[in-house]
Amino acid sequence: YACLSYKWGRDQEPVLTSNMLRGRRGPLQFQAEDLPKTIADAVFVCLSLRIGYLWVDALCIIQDDAQDKAEQIGEMQQIYSQSAITIVASRADSSEDGFLHPRLDSSEIEALGETCRLAYRSEKGETGSVILHLRPQKAPLRDPLHERGWAYQEFLLPPRIIDYGRMQTTYNCRECESTITDGGISSADALMLFIRRKGFYELWPLKDSWQLFVEECSKRQLSVPADRLNAMSAIANVFSKLTDEKDEYLAGHWRSSFPESLMWFRNWRKNGLASEVESHHAFGEYFAPSWSWPSVMGSVKFKY
Repeated sequence: YACLSYKWGRDQEPVLTSNMLRGRRGPLQFQAEDLPKTIADAVFVCLSLRIGYLWVDALCIIQDDAQDKAEQIGEMQQIYSQSAITIVASRADSSEDGFLHPRLDSSEIEALGETCRLAYRSEKGETGSVILHLRPQKAPLRDPLHERGWAYQEFLLPPRIIDYGRMQTTYNCRECESTITDGGISSADALMLFIRRKGFYELWPLKDSWQLFVEECSKRQLSVPADRLNAMSAIANVFSKLTDEKDEYLAGHWRSSFPESLMWFRNWRKNGLASEVESHHAFGEYFAPSWSWPSVMGSVKFKY
């Protein structure tokens, strides 16, 4: 089966509800024209890859059932890590946008900021040009999905991903340590792909890896502030298994590195993706202990 990682954006229809399942015998059926464009595009990709099943959160989690949501969130690590491939709809800003439409062309890229066009000759002797873009701080070329908190673990966990970005399409396989792209890879994308490498956790101490994950995830936006810990839960499950479940998870921290882990601070430089308003106040209701980073909004960093 495949999984879909995508940005909901506006209110999505249809979604799975309790009423749709009540008294039903047999599978639910949806007409292709009734599906949001992003999900319909994912179905097309599955058919092209001859994959018969697609997991989509909106249609596989009962959206008005708190218990089912909690159970499925607890299974995220298994759902994504055991998929054959995860389709990452990075360029879609909502479920209605789709991701199989034409990408940005060279003129649109050059209009985004400081660019330089260089002559290029391929190994086969074909000539063309390469556009280098100096990404300005105020106008990042980061794809819409990579601003979302839930999408972080959905990108890191699967054994294989195919990422449909605004400037390139990228296939990455962790097992064969292979990355194929038909465009450029930004420094942010390169770091994400590096973290996906097989054996990454053997290269870095677990404390440093966890802090790296927290710093990146805290930059991202969440529709529900209470999901700060939930959006990292699947990665936390991976860490627990790496320690043979001998370490203890404490509201976003690990007991083995607890003292230094408490040396976190809010990133006032605003280089994260959270808005200025979100970055400067704590939650109005309790979501985590005050000593833990999920208790505040916006980007956080660690001292040690």
